[in-house]
Amino acid sequence: MGFLIEKEKPYYKEVMEKEKTLVSKVDKGNLKEFISPLYLSRGEERIPSGVISITLSLDRINSLISQRRNTLIAMSIVITGMFCLVVFLFFKKKILNPLKELSLLSQKVAQADFSVRAKVSSSDELGRLADSFNLMVEKLSKYRGELQSWNRRLEERVREITEELKEKQAKLLESEKITSLGVLSSGIAHQLNNPLGVVLGNIQLLIKKLSSRGDSLDFSEIEELLKEAEENTKRCSQIINSLLQFGRRKTPQFEEVDIKELIELSLKFVEGSLLKKEIEIDKKIKPVKIRVDPVQIEQVFVNILLNAIQSIEEKGKIEIINEIIKEQEKNFLTIRFTDTGRGISEDNLKKIFEPFFSTKEISEGAGLGLSVSYGIVKAHRGEIKIRSKPGEGTQVTVILPLNLGEDNE
Repeated sequence: MGFLIEKEKPYYKEVMEKEKTLVSKVDKGNLKEFISPLYLSRGEERIPSGVISITLSLDRINSLISQRRNTLIAMSIVITGMFCLVVFLFFKKKILNPLKELSLLSQKVAQADFSVRAKVSSSDELGRLADSFNLMVEKLSKYRGELQSWNRRLEERVREITEELKEKQAKLLESEKITSLGVLSSGIAHQLNNPLGVVLGNIQLLIKKLSSRGDSLDFSEIEELLKEAEENTKRCSQIINSLLQFGRRKTPQFEEVDIKELIELSLKFVEGSLLKKEIEIDKKIKPVKIRVDPVQIEQVFVNILLNAIQSIEEKGKIEIINEIIKEQEKNFLTIRFTDTGRGISEDNLKKIFEPFFSTKEISEGAGLGLSVSYGIVKAHRGEIKIRSKPGEGTQVTVILPLNLGEDNE
């Protein structure tokens, strides 16, 4: 028996010895062999008598297993897909939709709509986020109201300050006019004294001739004396009218004028001071029409001329040149006043436009001339530039736009 077992299959012996069933793969085909020991009973004794070998084909079993596996995979995919869909819908409803709503509400708040509120539908993190958002919007609405209130107060205050500044500027202009008139007084007295002296002399001569009542009275001579007196009286009247116009008008009035006429008129104001110091005027002025406030620009020219006259000790020269330049596609008129005076130091040049800054005596001005002139030119959207060195004279350049429209009045 044992010989047969060993000869048939080597592992049959192993089955008999271990007394257990053995499963073995058959070399050929998809087969499985099940080997189990066989015993004979003699009373209580079991005697090994052989093995039972059963060989089965696994094709059907493997087919069933493959079908079950495919079914399980398909069911797993479906269940996993359904689970993912449920999770997505839950995530969308509980997280994405509330976040999207908060995003839209935030955009409305960014557009200054503080009436929006988020719905608080839960007590979780999103619910607390919505509650915090609503609290933030309420505070923003409150702060916006306070800010608008402060803005209104600030605008009112700015208007008040602007009006105060306008009043103070007007007072400064008037103060500078008075100062300029005071500085001009000696020159104006000289201007008036000459024609008045001629008028007085002619009248005295006429009185003397008429008192004699002689037959030799020459009426042509009397007519000549009267005409000369009339011309000098008109000259006095023009000087007085110019002074009244210079000191009277306060409200800016823009009109088209010839810059040459304005410069000539400004020179008449300082004619007496020029003659007194024997200062030569070199004019290279071209007629140019420009829209300005003539009284204010005349005041600027007078201030510049007075500064030039005061910086010249005696027998000096003032050169006046105007020309049209083009900058950034815009036309500008420049008027340059160059004197041979004592010049200005670099330190003083930095402070030249500061109010009340002056290197002159108190009797010669309050230090407002160039400061006021700077303000006038800036109001005309222009510029004032000054170049100077001690002992080399000073050049003041006034730059005015030629296209200043009526919207600037």
